[in-house]
Amino acid sequence: WDVAIDDSGTIYIADSGNNRVIKWPMNATEGILIGGGNNYGNRTDQLAAPRGVLVDHLGTVYVADTYNDRIIRIPLG
Repeated sequence: WDVAIDDSGTIYIADSGNNRVIKWPMNATEGILIGGGNNYGNRTDQLAAPRGVLVDHLGTVYVADTYNDRIIRIPLG
């Protein structure tokens, strides 16, 4: 798994055990699913053990989808 934090303090979690990426805004009581979460796989709505996450200054999230050998771009703006 991996964690990234944007300029507003929002936390992004690459949850490799559950094949998903979760966004936790500051002061939130629960996270928001922003990627994967539809079981292990290689469809566009699936991830396979995401192990890296990065968020840029525009709010775009990049995820290392490890077992699919790809980088996923999630534009959040």
